[in-house]
Amino acid sequence: MAKRRKRKPDKAKILFYIIAILAVALSAVSRMDYADINSNLTLDENCIAVHFVDVGQGNCTVIQSGNEGVLIDAGEREAAAVIVDFLKENGISHLKHVIATHPHSDHIGGMSTVLEYVTADEIYFPYIIDKYAPTSKIYYNLLETVDKKDMKVNFIEENTVIKLGEATLTIISPVEQIRDFNNMSLLTKVEYGKTSVMLLADAENRELESVLEANPTFDFSSDVYLAAHHGSNTSLHEEFLSEINARNAVISCGVDNSYGHPHVEVETYLQKNNIRTFRTDEDGTVTFISDGNEYNIKTEKGAD
Repeated sequence: MAKRRKRKPDKAKILFYIIAILAVALSAVSRMDYADINSNLTLDENCIAVHFVDVGQGNCTVIQSGNEGVLIDAGEREAAAVIVDFLKENGISHLKHVIATHPHSDHIGGMSTVLEYVTADEIYFPYIIDKYAPTSKIYYNLLETVDKKDMKVNFIEENTVIKLGEATLTIISPVEQIRDFNNMSLLTKVEYGKTSVMLLADAENRELESVLEANPTFDFSSDVYLAAHHGSNTSLHEEFLSEINARNAVISCGVDNSYGHPHVEVETYLQKNNIRTFRTDEDGTVTFISDGNEYNIKTEKGAD
């Protein structure tokens, strides 16, 4: 019987598999290599901080440069005292800008009270047509406070750039006018030197898709992002998240909240992509500190 001739290995296929394996390995290494994190970095006059304040089941982000700040959302009404104390403890005596991402109580409920205790220059709301205008008492109380404090009011219809010291904030406008306020959230990218943070408010897949399509040249890439809608599976837009390409994620949610946030699909995505995750229900307030070249992430509870 004739011997079966051994088939020579296909060099092209072997090369392809080697390259594929190396690509996967390099991707894993790039996700695990936190060389740009300087654990000794602390907040000083050359740094900014982005504080993801623990307000339970809600959102509140404070961006700090010296004794000035930007307040983005303010949790439910009962969170106001926590936020006021936080501002005092961190030496923030003045808010240059205030951003109310959308008119839901877990984002603006505490804002009116906070503004009674701290000076602020101007406030930003998403522009909402009369047909869908919010009618809640919380929203109108906020408008009354803003008027009493003589703050400049801005209703955002297109992307807007504002400043806090040397930091640049781009407020990204929702694209559609719809009745669902989650999908009319203002998104915000914070940039300081080579570092950046992306804040997604309560935007769900519908808004994330439309924002992505409407801003084809915008650079969404960031070092850390605030997960949309407290880690809801309705906001797990993988294409948008791949554009952000962050190594770190923060989820703002309450302990044992009734919504089940963060949803298991979101946790699975974060684990699968080796994204280091912080949760306010477990870690307390989470703080991102940047000197423009390096950054550090500190938590109220536990190790960095």
